[in-house]
Amino acid sequence: MTPTAPFHPFVPRAIRSFRDAFPGIYLKLEESISNELIEHLHREQIDAAFIRVSVAESEGLAVYPLLEEPLMVAMPTERSRALRERKDDTGISLKSLAGETFIAYGRTYGPAPYGTSIHDATIAACRAAGFNPHFGQEVDRPASALNLVAAGLGMCLVPASVQRMNLDGVEYRPLKGAVRPKASLSIAARRGDPSSVVRQFVKFVRASAKGFHS
Repeated sequence: MTPTAPFHPFVPRAIRSFRDAFPGIYLKLEESISNELIEHLHREQIDAAFIRVSVAESEGLAVYPLLEEPLMVAMPTERSRALRERKDDTGISLKSLAGETFIAYGRTYGPAPYGTSIHDATIAACRAAGFNPHFGQEVDRPASALNLVAAGLGMCLVPASVQRMNLDGVEYRPLKGAVRPKASLSIAARRGDPSSVVRQFVKFVRASAKGFHS
């Protein structure tokens, strides 16, 4: 699974429910960024993956969208207080962040063959708001990005469920205004996988997503 997936309550709940329904099946969980997970699927190193990229079906893979959630701004607490328009106003417009420094995470270099990552979504959203984002430091994992936010080195857009990660010095603000990007969560597996266990897992996860209420 991608590093932000476990923070969405659906993912651990779906895994627990599958284990309860099929107690004889052993699940080994691994964490990596979405593009690496897709590569691992192609190489048959893993069987299925919860990914965050918005991707059309790649050659040999079946990708099933599960859920969407809004992106939020994770920013240093002091900076968040300075930008707050009213005491009761938690929302912030992306346009108001035009002069801020963003922390880049999960970036892919060169052509992005697997679709839109959260890094790509950040760039697209900022441009839609009328500016090109200024990026500071770059890291691979969202947890590392949030540590940099806590240190006051910038801010970043994260899926709303990541706000369950409470860090001293970090405040999460919902976006308001016309530009409100979203993060997708999908399940991917090899098309026509001969394993009935893998097929059943994907079917189970998709069915669980249809009835899920956060």
